[in-house]
Amino acid sequence: YNLNPTALNESYIYRSDYDKVGEKIQNQSVLLNTTIPVGGPGPQVFIVNRTFYTNGSLTEFGNKKILSANINVTIPRGTTVINSIDIYYLDKNNYTYEDANYRIYSNITSGKSWYRTQIDMRLPPEKLSNLEGNKYEAYGLRIIVQGINSSNIWGDINVTFNETTNIYNVTDMSKLNIRVVNDAGQGLEGAIVMINSSIDGQVFEVNLTSSYSGIAYLKGYAYGTNQLPLWYLRGYEYNISIYWALDYVKLNVTVPDPIDPQYPGVNWRNYFNYTLNRKSNFTITPNLGGIDPEFFQSKLSNVLIVDTVTWGNNFSIHVNFSLTSDNWVSSQQVTLPATVTYYIKSTGPSSIIVLEKSMTFEGDGIFNTTINSTALSAGGRGELYNIIISGNKPSYISPSNTSDSLFVDSVQTTLSMHDYYDSLNIISTDSQTYGESLNLTFSFSNTSRLKGATLTYEWLSFGAIQFYEDPINDGYYTTTIDTSLAAVWGTKTIKIIATLENYTTQTLFTTISITERPTVLNGSDVVMFLSEKVYALETENFEFNYTDVLNSTRISNPEDASYSWQKLDENGDPIAGENKIGTLNETADHRYILDLDTESMEIGDYFVFITLHKTNYELRNVVIFLTIEDRLTSVYGSTGAFVIDIAVTLNFTYSYTDNITSTSITNLDTQSWTLNGTQTDSGSLGYDSFKEIYYLVNFSTATLPDGTYTITVTFDKQNYTSQVVTTTLVITSYRANYLS
Repeated sequence: YNLNPTALNESYIYRSDYDKVGEKIQNQSVLLNTTIPVGGPGPQVFIVNRTFYTNGSLTEFGNKKILSANINVTIPRGTTVINSIDIYYLDKNNYTYEDANYRIYSNITSGKSWYRTQIDMRLPPEKLSNLEGNKYEAYGLRIIVQGINSSNIWGDINVTFNETTNIYNVTDMSKLNIRVVNDAGQGLEGAIVMINSSIDGQVFEVNLTSSYSGIAYLKGYAYGTNQLPLWYLRGYEYNISIYWALDYVKLNVTVPDPIDPQYPGVNWRNYFNYTLNRKSNFTITPNLGGIDPEFFQSKLSNVLIVDTVTWGNNFSIHVNFSLTSDNWVSSQQVTLPATVTYYIKSTGPSSIIVLEKSMTFEGDGIFNTTINSTALSAGGRGELYNIIISGNKPSYISPSNTSDSLFVDSVQTTLSMHDYYDSLNIISTDSQTYGESLNLTFSFSNTSRLKGATLTYEWLSFGAIQFYEDPINDGYYTTTIDTSLAAVWGTKTIKIIATLENYTTQTLFTTISITERPTVLNGSDVVMFLSEKVYALETENFEFNYTDVLNSTRISNPEDASYSWQKLDENGDPIAGENKIGTLNETADHRYILDLDTESMEIGDYFVFITLHKTNYELRNVVIFLTIEDRLTSVYGSTGAFVIDIAVTLNFTYSYTDNITSTSITNLDTQSWTLNGTQTDSGSLGYDSFKEIYYLVNFSTATLPDGTYTITVTFDKQNYTSQVVTTTLVITSYRANYLS
């Protein structure tokens, strides 16, 4: 029921009673008195961490809130200085955390011996969204002071809180339950109990309606709006009357005392005045004139409601309300006063009434109402509601509720993916190099792009990650993907969900192609083909730089840095068993050295294949056609043609030299000489290590007859070019010279 506000009691509260120290203003102080252990030369760092609650407590959480705070930290000793102060607030759950979400003040004091600050909790130096969300309710402060000292810390932290105040006011009120019964003592439904009084000159009237209940002894109790009985102040007189069947009816009142204090001996009266002072019981029986109240019935029929409405559109509820006073032998359409109320109730386990309103009487028993569906929620995929219609006609039994269902469909939407750099261009997939960021842009739209939606994406093994509206491209939503989170390059699926209340939730699956990072090997981005020749016994290493093109840095720790070689025959075909595999050596600065041990490889042709590869980087290969050649040699000494007289001794000597090192070659596989001519002979070569020369062993020109000779000297050693030297020797006879 509704009535004008009535002063229940009067109290005077003066600010001076509580705006003082110990009430609204609380002072607290703690000594720092921290002992610094001497752990080394010079001053040491100290930290003091204290919590201050409201209501003057250092230990107990209270129910008062901080309006403002003054904090003073004083350290009188010259050897002690303060370096920083951080202040955090405590929320209503006595919770704080030493991070930016709870920190309301922070200052680097640069070595002061004192510090003072004042904080207004609605305007803290550091604005916090969660403090604002908690309605600026701070129930204490945690203060952390850090400084430097070498022994005991003298001084204190003094905190003054300006706090809220609890004020209690008590009013003496009571509740009266009134039940209306018929002649048989049964609860009567639909009677209006009219109560009026005057309190301090202010007149008010309250109408209560006796209601239906499935429990017999509760039927007939009279309530106002929201099932409220009569609340009253003791000591005042209240006038009670009953209206039923479109008329006031007389009352028969039974009071606890044998004699009615107001109308002794009178059984029926138009009203009843009663002063409520104490606990009492009385029964009011209306005179129904012999009419059976059960014949006064009503019903709701012909309900018209659409099955489905799209959110944002209107829908109507139409119902017919009819009455009977003879148990439906005859009936008539309801007239005012009468009410029809609709209740729209959500469905599901946590069903609640979300909308309630009286319908408009249009005449001839018809009630109608038009509702805009924006008063309801369509969720993300539409919501089903129950519509319950109830009616009331004074003095008539209330009709049974009628109900129907309504589906509020969400507004249809589309979710599309766009090129971040050209937002008008719709795309279905995107790509990026591994390790690089990728901007993914989406639009969530109906007839136009929708703002304020919640978009999330899921990929790999991560849960849903929310992203927000693009600050540059209005009406679009953009998130940045860190491709390095993917363990390995390749095609990855991303699930995007867009939700906005009353609009159809959309799910979009897309793929992004994460490509390998581009690489070069010694500046080449294709397979390298090299042709190399190395002299036998020479150490020849090959160096390769495996480089990331995007950041121009050498790539380290590849999974594969290998080589293999195969020896080939004279036709270029592999020789079985003549092969080897190995690993390139990585230097500290990430260069890769191919060491084939060429110094121990045999003379011949080789096919060398090199692989450098790291996961998420392009693979690079090198093919080397390698030839191991004999070392070049030279022979110097007794070469050419020689003519000597018979019996003359001529020595033949030679030097067999490595052209690369310019050193004498020794320990030959073949070192021989042959003589052809007038006389033949052969033998081996001797070596003079002191003179580093070869000579013909057991060869002497002094014993050879005259004639022409050919001397062939052969030098041969593995891994060296062979040398064959041919020398012509002519031996002449003595000629006699006779003088006549």
